[in-house]
Amino acid sequence: MFTKALFSYQEILSAVQSLKEQIMMLFLPYKLSMWDSMESVYLAAKNDPSCIPLIMPITYFQRNNQLEMQEGINEAKDFPQNLDVISEDFSIEEQRPDCIFIHNPYDENNYVTSVHERYYSSRLKLYTDCLVYIPYFSSMGVLTNDPIFLPAYEHVHYIVAQNEVHKGSFPKEVREKCVLLGSPKFDRALKQEQRHGDFCRSGRILPEKER
Repeated sequence: MFTKALFSYQEILSAVQSLKEQIMMLFLPYKLSMWDSMESVYLAAKNDPSCIPLIMPITYFQRNNQLEMQEGINEAKDFPQNLDVISEDFSIEEQRPDCIFIHNPYDENNYVTSVHERYYSSRLKLYTDCLVYIPYFSSMGVLTNDPIFLPAYEHVHYIVAQNEVHKGSFPKEVREKCVLLGSPKFDRALKQEQRHGDFCRSGRILPEKER
């Protein structure tokens, strides 16, 4: 699975290669619980000397029954300290990352939570040549027989799909944007299972927070 992730990661990387010595790749998670949807892609970039991977946890808002946004929430402090986490002081507009990864496809159309409008895909596409949507969920393949056209589909350059069946669940108009990466969430699960097995074979107990 991780080998497939590395292969497809190279496909995305080739789209932004230029004369620069290094490529800036910005990951924009908004909930720590959804970070596993990006993690294996980030690790592939971190192991590539031609890349500078940065993680910027972004502010999001809960909506009340009147759809009004409540106080902003940012989970940056909850991310592991060994990650390359930066604050929202980072200027996307000035730095113009070579590649930006998102996992929120709704923009203003989410009636439960919403990221800050600065991070809507319609805005982000103005400041990068490679905007990539990675679904924060995994599935057994088909999502629905009546695919909904979500706002980010129009604006991103690539959509990460698990396989051909999953690709077929997206609206026909955007399937050409799909890259068959598998699911980073599955990569995370396999990695955790392998670590758990290693600990069991060594007679050690895996720390509860890492199970």
